Amino acid sequence: METPELGAIRNDASVSLSESNTTISTKILSLDHVTCYWNSNKTMTEYTLEEDAVKESPQADDDNWHILKQEKSSALTDLALSNISIDFDINSLTFIVGSVGSGKSALLQALIGELPVSKGRVERRYKSLAYSPQDPWIMNGTIRENIIMGLPMDESYYQEVIASCGLSYDFNLFPSSDNTLVGDRGVQLSGGQRARISLARALYRNSDVVILDDPLSAVDAKVGRLIFYSAIQDLCLKRGKCVVLVTHQHQFIGDSRCILMSGGRIAQVGSFVDCIHASNGKLHMVVQNTNEVEEDSSTPSEDTPLPSFIKADYVSSASKESEKDLTSSADTQMMETKASGEISRGTFVSYSRAMGGYVVVSSLLILFTVTQASTISSILVMGRWAQRSILRQKDVNIIGLVAGLACTVLLLSVIRSLSSFARTIHASQKLHDEMTKAVLRTTIEFFDTNPSGRILNRFSADVGSNDDNLPGTLYDFMSTFFLTLGAISTCIVVLPFTLVVFPPLFWYFLRSRNIFVKTSRELKRLEGTARSPKYAMLNESLNGIATIRANDVVVYFRNKFEKLQNDHSRAFFAFIAGSRWIGFRMDSIMFIVITTACYLAVLFNQQGTVFISLLKI
Repeated sequence: METPELGAIRNDASVSLSESNTTISTKILSLDHVTCYWNSNKTMTEYTLEEDAVKESPQADDDNWHILKQEKSSALTDLALSNISIDFDINSLTFIVGSVGSGKSALLQALIGELPVSKGRVERRYKSLAYSPQDPWIMNGTIRENIIMGLPMDESYYQEVIASCGLSYDFNLFPSSDNTLVGDRGVQLSGGQRARISLARALYRNSDVVILDDPLSAVDAKVGRLIFYSAIQDLCLKRGKCVVLVTHQHQFIGDSRCILMSGGRIAQVGSFVDCIHASNGKLHMVVQNTNEVEEDSSTPSEDTPLPSFIKADYVSSASKESEKDLTSSADTQMMETKASGEISRGTFVSYSRAMGGYVVVSSLLILFTVTQASTISSILVMGRWAQRSILRQKDVNIIGLVAGLACTVLLLSVIRSLSSFARTIHASQKLHDEMTKAVLRTTIEFFDTNPSGRILNRFSADVGSNDDNLPGTLYDFMSTFFLTLGAISTCIVVLPFTLVVFPPLFWYFLRSRNIFVKTSRELKRLEGTARSPKYAMLNESLNGIATIRANDVVVYFRNKFEKLQNDHSRAFFAFIAGSRWIGFRMDSIMFIVITTACYLAVLFNQQGTVFISLLKI
């Protein structure tokens, strides 16, 4: 048998390729005096060096010594693994047992490279590794996507994996078989189904090393026997795989190699009987139960064919499990829906009520009107003041009137700004509080049918729009609306001949406005719905980062995220382009109006037909 090629090596592990030219080693994975810490960036060697430096320093004091002792004590409590030395061979099954918190999962984390090695050396001599965590991680998608996860489809091997994990009967009960959507975090599946899908994912990768963190804990005894004999032994051991299995189902160990963990250390390596003697009474002899009444004297070896009673019992057990969760496994698409057409009147009413009611909204409208009227009045007074002679311009009354109007406009503008932003921020806060109360009081069904990314989108981007964008946009709209209305009114009063260009420009404005409003409204809704999948995938990827990296599917998830990012970017860019489109046309309309007003003002002023006031529009 050829030695497997060297696989990807983590930065925190060193690899030794020293091997005899005459002897072919069967070691595929080994740890040599490995020590790991959970949450410490310093090794104990570094602490020792600092301790010696403090002792030898003439400026050392009790405070520094006390701080160093606290840091060293904290590092000791963060100890995950201590002085681990163990080898794993090809075509071998190794059981890891021990009490809760003894370091079993930590050892697996070190094997897959997720737990940094502070001291020691890890040798990896494999092409690929597959990992199934204790808490099954399921991504939002179909069952087939969760099992294949970016690999090419091999139908024959896929069906073999499905059968060995006992998923064939479940697929027959699902509305769309293995194309059924499982929902966010696999909410459409039972605990046993999630565990078996996670195991099927690890098996389908057909890797040299298969690391399984207690996959039998979420299934009953009958299904567990099917998985052990059909999946672990037939698909892994008989194909020469190296299997590392953490389990509390000790009846399957038999004569296999067993590692007893205790306090982050290896207490015993050998048979299960040796581990029982070394456990100080914490482990007891357990044998395989074959008929729910009598116990076998030993567990069948890996060459023993799968007993027929396991298949028969499994059908009954899987039937009960799947029928119980059939309702929750309905193939609901759970696609985020978006409104269409014009914004409903109820939306404006709800926002007005959040601002404080109709009284507050009416007061703001009156305040905007009075401020704009004061602005126009001050401009008119300043124009008449400028027409006076130099001596009459120095009159105290006219100067006081101009100064008073300017202060009034300034005061009203400040009050208008503060009142507008205060009420819009109050509306945003109230809407956020009402949404929070609604989510906290809703039923569990809401969380089962709405991915976490969609909820995060509502509470982050949408609330952010209410906090940051909407107050400024609403204020700019109101101020610009009244400014434009005042400018047009002044232009009509002073230069009535400008009405000639208003009808075609007004028609063009309405036409552009209708096109922009319909387009931008749908684009904004599309951008909002395209944003939710990004949050959902980012959240689920962080939850399953260990599985993603261990199974070497980082590129697959990066490409998947980039596709979602591109979908959102296209919608957002289209919305920005639409805004620039309407902006250019509005600027063109204003350019035509201002140009027409200027030419008519000069023309009629030279002819003496009309008296032109000096206006600042």
